[in-house]
Amino acid sequence: MGTVSFDPREVRLGDWLDSLVVSVLGNLSAPGIYGNSANIRLDTRFDYQGTVSIDPKRLLRAASNVIANAIDAMPDGGTLAVSTALSSKEGEGCWEIEVEDTGSGIPAEMRPKIFEPFVSHGKERGTGLGLAVAKNLLKPMEARSTSKAGWKGKRQTTNPGRSS
Repeated sequence: MGTVSFDPREVRLGDWLDSLVVSVLGNLSAPGIYGNSANIRLDTRFDYQGTVSIDPKRLLRAASNVIANAIDAMPDGGTLAVSTALSSKEGEGCWEIEVEDTGSGIPAEMRPKIFEPFVSHGKERGTGLGLAVAKNLLKPMEARSTSKAGWKGKRQTTNPGRSS
């Protein structure tokens, strides 16, 4: 999978989120990158935009992989929602990014395996490496990825670190 250097620094999350949105919108509008992406609506809700300690390039790559999976889960279009919040679950000073789509969801029997290499479900393209790569990119930031499925689709939450 190659190596990516680890370069943590204090970043204003709002600025980083702006670059993420520009990247997502660019990919949604590029012909052929994602199937029927013209029918995908991007909703954002950034409740937390303060200063965080992250590796911005590493987190952008991980988030892009998670978002690509969400887009792939909606071949006929739908809604991609990206949000941030302070996390009360993880203790004081933690924050999270949540990516949610209106795709068909991940079957219960697949959920424990989705962060393993070469695991894929319901897609015509891809290698099944996107979420495994995302998980490995997050490790140095003491972050973790989880997946929760509901009737509206899948929800992937990343807790990339502590807020300052």
